[in-house]
This record gives sequence, C-alpha cells and structure tokens, in this order.
Amino acid sequence: MSAPGAPVDEGGKAAEAVDPDFEPVTHRGLVFRSCMVPLHLLCRTVFPLRAFGLEHVAPSGGMLIACNHQSFLDIPFVAVAVSPRHVAFMARRSLEEHAAIRFLIRTCGAIPVDRGRADRAALRRAAAHLRAGDLVAVYPEGTRTRDGRIAPFKRGAVLAARMASVPILPCAIRGSFEAWPRTRRLPRPQRIEVRFGPPVDAAADDALERVEARVREMYESAAG
Repeated sequence: MSAPGAPVDEGGKAAEAVDPDFEPVTHRGLVFRSCMVPLHLLCRTVFPLRAFGLEHVAPSGGMLIACNHQSFLDIPFVAVAVSPRHVAFMARRSLEEHAAIRFLIRTCGAIPVDRGRADRAALRRAAAHLRAGDLVAVYPEGTRTRDGRIAPFKRGAVLAARMASVPILPCAIRGSFEAWPRTRRLPRPQRIEVRFGPPVDAAADDALERVEARVREMYESAAG
C-alpha cells in the first residue's frame, strides 16, 4: 500500500522515489545563458520567431510542456519562447554519445531518456524538476516527424505531470520542419511560430486526448 500523498502511475502503483543524490537544475546557469544569446539572435534574423499564448506560461511553478516534434530546432525555439524561465528538455540518451552535447545536457538540466522502453528513472527525474517549480518540455510523438504531420501522442507523456501534480501546457510549433526536416543536412531560413494553449489538468482521464487535440488545432491555425 502506498504512503498517503505518494505519486502514482497510471496503473495505480506508487511511483518510485527519485535518486536520493539527484538535484534538478532549475535555473539558467552560465552555460544555459551563454547558449541563449546566439539563439535569441538567430530567432530575430535567420529564424524569425513569433510566440503566441504566452499568457498561459505561468511566471513560476511547475508545468509540463507537451509539444509536437518537427525538427532539431524545436528545443531552442521553445527555450527562447518561454524566456526568461528555465526549461528542462527530455532528450534521447543516445545524444550523450557526443561529448559537447553531453556537457550541455548535464549543465543545462536536460533529462536523458531511453527511447523504446518505459524509462521510469527519466520520468522520476522529470517529476522532480516539476515539483521544484521547473518547466519540463516533452515531445509526445516520440521522434521527429518524417513528413510534417503530427503523429499520435504516446500515453507516457502525461505521467510526469501526474506524478508531480502539475498542469500540462499544450504547445504547437510550425515552420521548423520547413527549416530543417530530418532529410536535410543543414537548416535554411524560415519563419517560425510557437503557440501555447490553456493548461490541461493532468489528472483528467482524457488529458492526453485534450492536449493532442489542442496541439493539432493550434498547428493548423499557425501561418507556417
């Protein structure tokens, strides 16, 4: 029997405690802020960025951002859009094979996740970020789109928000697929739109369906 107030997963089992020595990075440190300088410049020149619905991004407190996945560029675009807040991204663990990216992941507070299996450790770490008042961004499709269309969202996307009892913030990106699809080696200039919708209660039975529907609606309404 779980302890009162213990987080539970969708099967009703008590969620395991996060690693006792894990301390989530929830602030914009020197490396994070240094990366943001050129990103802001790029989002004003090469990739003109327009963000809508910023009133839905709480100035403090944990929120899980659930976004469609169009390109490698989605991560910097979301980070710029929610400035000045810190945001932790869930990134596939294989990226840590590259020393420079591994350094960024560890210093900027990203959360490595093993694709293809239920990575409970990553979920616990994401929930720890959320409980500490951080934003955490996930891409529920699981991988970048191959044709620009939004794939069905995977159910595991809502678990971290439920474990931490925080809302889910729908987010839609349009333009990043045209800027840098997975079939092209280098990006090209393109206008980008990032839209945020009203938060969804993660405890709702249809939370994932509501988030996915809202992301699709915002994506279709974006000019691209």
